[in-house]
Amino acid sequence: MRLVAFKTNGILKAFNRHNELIFQKEIHEQNTTQKLEFTKNNYYEFNGVFFGVCEGVGDLDYRDYPKNLNFNALLCETIENYLLNAKEPENKPQKALLADFLAVYEKNIIKGVYYLKPKFFAEKERQLIERILK
Repeated sequence: MRLVAFKTNGILKAFNRHNELIFQKEIHEQNTTQKLEFTKNNYYEFNGVFFGVCEGVGDLDYRDYPKNLNFNALLCETIENYLLNAKEPENKPQKALLADFLAVYEKNIIKGVYYLKPKFFAEKERQLIERILK
């Protein structure tokens, strides 16, 4: 579970992977946090904005994680070729995963911690560092 920050009041909804509403709660207070379960196949909606919840440090702003990410299928060669050789992947799924990975990386750099730590993010980062240091 992770604390998720909500700056306004509104309706928080949770949906399962079949898009069925499984939970609904009204947030009455502004600038409040709610403890929410990590998402894998399910997702949340707050005032029309869809989001997921991943591991990480600090309170999650619900707008910072708009979809569930899993970097298991992202190849380290894809990241390495892009960062070291400025070569974008031709494979569309790899290109999309790379864009998501870099966006998470940038957000973490801005925050100065593992603010967003989706599935296999840290593992891919470690593998990349090991490959580069060889």
